[in-house]
Amino acid sequence: MGNILKKISKNNIPNNYSRKNLLYDNIQQELEDSKDTIIGLKDTVFSIENNYAKLLQQLNTEIVSVKNEMNTILTNNSSFSNNITKINKINNELENEIHELRNRIVILESNDQFHSIIE
Repeated sequence: MGNILKKISKNNIPNNYSRKNLLYDNIQQELEDSKDTIIGLKDTVFSIENNYAKLLQQLNTEIVSVKNEMNTILTNNSSFSNNITKINKINNELENEIHELRNRIVILESNDQFHSIIE
């Protein structure tokens, strides 16, 4: 009978050493999982940093391109503005000449009419 009691008592009572091993294995597994998660996060952060740097470089290139385009447009606008000013000046001069010619025609017609009456 003594042997049966010893076997039952050994099987029913957990071994402290195996409990510690299970706890250690569980902690070790959690550490490995945490390391894997950290490595994954590092890779993701590195990828985001690279993409962010590329995006900033593309944006800077686009900004420079837009500035150059704007300078070209401003130069063309200035040139067009000068041409329009010249055209307006010529137009005003021509309008003045037309007005003077009309006045001369009116004067000539009135003189012709006057002369025709006299004759």
